[in-house]
Amino acid sequence: MKHFYIIFFTLVLLSCSSVPSVYDANLGKRVLVYTTVDFSLKYPRNWEIIDTTKKGNRILQLTPSKEIFKGLRYLDYANGKIDTIRKRYKEDEPIAENLQVIDKNIDMTSTYVYINKISLNGKTLQDYLDFKLENSKKNSNLELDFKKIADNFYIVKLYDKAYNANNGYKYSSSRYKVYLKSDGQKLYELVYYTTEFRYPVYIDDANYILRSFEF
Repeated sequence: MKHFYIIFFTLVLLSCSSVPSVYDANLGKRVLVYTTVDFSLKYPRNWEIIDTTKKGNRILQLTPSKEIFKGLRYLDYANGKIDTIRKRYKEDEPIAENLQVIDKNIDMTSTYVYINKISLNGKTLQDYLDFKLENSKKNSNLELDFKKIADNFYIVKLYDKAYNANNGYKYSSSRYKVYLKSDGQKLYELVYYTTEFRYPVYIDDANYILRSFEF
């Protein structure tokens, strides 16, 4: 009877989950499924949707649960005007005198898989790539690598070195792996982004998420 109740309550908890799950035979475990009228994707159970700090064309953000930390919102004085900024903060570290904490209930992360939905506005995916490539040439810290999979599908790897020859600073270097998939005039930009040192930690999970994307 004890085992019956354990199984029963486990089934109840699974059925009440707001995000459905499926069994992936290749992985040998269950994964979560995110579905809209336009697309679907799968992601590991140790990842979750994070809605804070979304901006621009971004329609979905995922992050490993263990990479979420609490951020603080501050008041800062810039050019005589009050502005707000966000910053990671540890309780045992001092706060600058000109900063005032007003909210620390903000979920933040530096590791993402996110999706941008972009309208091509009559242009082609190749036009979009050419535009991105031209812009990247303006920043000597960027290294890009393009690989064409199909007319509507490119894989892009980007390395932002975030340092220069003068200071040799590279601790903020970051890496991106991007799937560009177009569906008519709609372009989906699927991006795995994190710091250079975290990149190999989550690359397998990120690859799984990116590959699972379907129109």
